[in-house]
Amino acid sequence: MQHAYPLDYLEDLPEPTAEEVRAQVADWLERLDELYAAIETWATGQGWQVERGEPVPIEDERLERLAIGPVQQPTLVLHAPTGQRVSIRPKSLWVIGANGRIDIFAPGRVYVLIDVAERMAPPRWRFHRLGRGPIEPFTAEKLASMI
Repeated sequence: MQHAYPLDYLEDLPEPTAEEVRAQVADWLERLDELYAAIETWATGQGWQVERGEPVPIEDERLERLAIGPVQQPTLVLHAPTGQRVSIRPKSLWVIGANGRIDIFAPGRVYVLIDVAERMAPPRWRFHRLGRGPIEPFTAEKLASMI
Protein backbone atom coordinates (compact mmCIF):
# COMPACT_ATOMS: atom_id res chain seq x y z
CA MET A 1 0.00 0.00 0.00
CA GLN A 2 1.40 3.37 -0.99
CA HIS A 3 0.84 6.33 1.32
CA ALA A 4 -0.35 9.67 0.02
CA TYR A 5 2.56 11.26 1.85
CA PRO A 6 5.91 9.49 1.75
CA LEU A 7 7.61 9.28 5.12
CA ASP A 8 10.70 11.07 3.81
CA TYR A 9 8.83 14.29 2.98
CA LEU A 10 10.26 15.89 6.12
CA GLU A 11 13.73 15.67 4.61
CA ASP A 12 12.65 18.23 2.00
CA LEU A 13 11.72 20.86 4.59
CA PRO A 14 14.28 23.63 5.04
CA GLU A 15 16.35 23.52 8.20
CA PRO A 16 15.52 26.48 10.49
CA THR A 17 18.25 29.05 10.98
CA ALA A 18 19.70 29.90 14.38
CA GLU A 19 17.89 33.24 14.20
CA GLU A 20 14.54 31.51 13.57
CA VAL A 21 15.09 29.07 16.42
CA ARG A 22 16.10 31.88 18.80
CA ALA A 23 12.90 33.74 17.87
CA GLN A 24 10.80 30.61 18.50
CA VAL A 25 12.46 30.08 21.88
CA ALA A 26 11.94 33.73 22.88
CA ASP A 27 8.28 33.50 21.83
CA TRP A 28 7.84 30.26 23.82
CA LEU A 29 9.34 31.77 26.96
CA GLU A 30 7.09 34.82 26.60
CA ARG A 31 4.00 32.61 26.16
CA LEU A 32 4.98 30.63 29.27
CA ASP A 33 5.39 33.84 31.30
CA GLU A 34 2.01 35.16 30.15
CA LEU A 35 0.28 31.85 30.90
CA TYR A 36 1.92 31.58 34.32
CA ALA A 37 0.93 35.16 35.17
CA ALA A 38 -2.71 34.38 34.32
CA ILE A 39 -2.62 31.15 36.35
CA GLU A 40 -0.97 32.94 39.27
CA THR A 41 -3.59 35.70 39.27
CA TRP A 42 -6.45 33.23 39.25
CA ALA A 43 -4.88 30.82 41.78
CA THR A 44 -3.99 33.49 44.36
CA GLY A 45 -7.50 34.88 44.01
CA GLN A 46 -8.78 31.44 45.07
CA GLY A 47 -6.48 31.33 48.08
CA TRP A 48 -3.88 29.06 46.51
CA GLN A 49 -0.18 29.61 47.12
CA VAL A 50 1.93 29.90 43.98
CA GLU A 51 5.68 29.59 43.63
CA ARG A 52 8.12 29.34 40.79
CA GLY A 53 9.67 25.88 40.69
CA GLU A 54 13.09 24.79 39.51
CA PRO A 55 13.63 25.70 35.84
CA VAL A 56 13.97 22.82 33.37
CA PRO A 57 16.08 22.90 30.22
CA ILE A 58 14.67 22.81 26.73
CA GLU A 59 15.98 19.50 25.46
CA ASP A 60 16.20 19.48 21.69
CA GLU A 61 19.13 18.57 19.51
CA ARG A 62 18.63 21.58 17.24
CA LEU A 63 19.70 23.90 20.08
CA GLU A 64 22.97 22.02 20.34
CA ARG A 65 23.44 21.82 16.57
CA LEU A 66 22.90 25.58 16.20
CA ALA A 67 24.98 26.44 19.30
CA ILE A 68 21.98 27.91 21.15
CA GLY A 69 21.58 27.37 24.83
CA PRO A 70 21.28 25.88 27.21
CA VAL A 71 17.86 27.46 27.61
CA GLN A 72 15.93 27.13 30.87
CA GLN A 73 12.13 27.04 31.00
CA PRO A 74 10.23 28.24 34.06
CA THR A 75 8.02 25.89 36.07
CA LEU A 76 5.17 26.68 38.42
CA VAL A 77 3.95 24.97 41.60
CA LEU A 78 0.46 25.55 43.00
CA HIS A 79 -0.57 24.65 46.54
CA ALA A 80 -4.34 24.40 47.01
CA PRO A 81 -5.92 25.40 50.33
CA THR A 82 -6.70 21.68 50.81
CA GLY A 83 -2.95 20.97 50.86
CA GLN A 84 -2.79 19.35 47.44
CA ARG A 85 -0.06 20.32 45.01
CA VAL A 86 -0.12 20.89 41.25
CA SER A 87 3.15 21.08 39.32
CA ILE A 88 3.29 22.76 35.91
CA ARG A 89 6.31 21.86 33.75
CA PRO A 90 6.97 22.62 30.10
CA LYS A 91 7.59 19.41 28.14
CA SER A 92 8.70 20.74 24.77
CA LEU A 93 8.44 23.68 22.44
CA TRP A 94 8.63 21.52 19.32
CA VAL A 95 5.68 19.13 19.25
CA ILE A 96 4.03 17.62 16.20
CA GLY A 97 0.61 19.23 15.81
CA ALA A 98 1.13 21.90 18.47
CA ASN A 99 3.13 25.00 19.26
CA GLY A 100 4.45 23.65 22.53
CA ARG A 101 3.38 21.28 25.30
CA ILE A 102 3.19 21.66 29.07
CA ASP A 103 2.58 18.78 31.47
CA ILE A 104 0.50 19.39 34.57
CA PHE A 105 0.93 16.95 37.42
CA ALA A 106 -2.00 16.88 39.83
CA PRO A 107 -2.72 14.36 42.59
CA GLY A 108 -3.01 11.00 40.83
CA ARG A 109 -3.39 12.50 37.35
CA VAL A 110 -1.41 14.03 34.52
CA TYR A 111 -2.84 16.64 32.19
CA VAL A 112 -1.47 18.02 28.95
CA LEU A 113 -1.70 21.64 27.93
CA ILE A 114 -0.90 22.43 24.29
CA ASP A 115 -0.87 25.62 22.29
CA VAL A 116 -2.76 24.99 19.05
CA ALA A 117 -1.97 28.41 17.56
CA GLU A 118 0.32 28.81 14.57
CA ARG A 119 3.98 29.52 15.31
CA MET A 120 4.62 33.09 16.46
CA ALA A 121 0.86 33.77 16.80
CA PRO A 122 -1.04 34.56 20.02
CA PRO A 123 -1.49 31.33 22.01
CA ARG A 124 -4.62 29.19 22.01
CA TRP A 125 -4.14 26.86 24.97
CA ARG A 126 -6.01 23.54 24.98
CA PHE A 127 -6.21 21.05 27.79
CA HIS A 128 -6.92 17.36 28.33
CA ARG A 129 -6.29 14.56 30.77
CA LEU A 130 -3.50 12.39 29.46
CA GLY A 131 -4.88 9.27 27.87
CA ARG A 132 -8.54 10.22 28.04
CA GLY A 133 -11.09 12.91 27.57
CA PRO A 134 -11.64 15.56 24.95
CA ILE A 135 -9.28 18.42 24.17
CA GLU A 136 -10.92 21.58 25.50
CA PRO A 137 -10.03 25.25 25.92
CA PHE A 138 -7.95 25.82 29.07
CA THR A 139 -9.82 27.87 31.65
CA ALA A 140 -9.61 28.66 35.35
CA GLU A 141 -12.45 26.19 35.88
CA LYS A 142 -10.41 23.43 34.23
CA LEU A 143 -7.48 24.25 36.47
CA ALA A 144 -9.72 24.07 39.54
CA SER A 145 -11.12 20.70 38.42
CA MET A 146 -7.66 19.14 38.71
CA ILE A 147 -7.84 19.17 42.49
